[in-house]
Amino acid sequence: MSQAPQCADDIEAKLVPAFRAEAAVLQRWMANGDIDPLPVPHLLFTLWAMTQTYADFAWQMRMLLGKQALEPTDFDQARETIIRMLEGALGLTRPATSAVVASLP
Repeated sequence: MSQAPQCADDIEAKLVPAFRAEAAVLQRWMANGDIDPLPVPHLLFTLWAMTQTYADFAWQMRMLLGKQALEPTDFDQARETIIRMLEGALGLTRPATSAVVASLP
């Protein structure tokens, strides 16, 4: 990560077009009324942060959960939480599920 500024041109050449393409899809959905409007760049930043956290801070999560390793159920719960948060923010609904609420160790 500390070397990213030295690779800025290469990163920009790949990242900016991908970002603009993703943003265009979300803007189209918002314009069509398929999802509630939100500031698209910040929506994407937040989505990236929610998912990247599991890669960057898995060791902290393991410690806080009292586990040697994250298990498939941890990722299932993470996915469900992220989806539910996004659905709420974007005004989407789906049938209620019987989600299991994990307790702290």
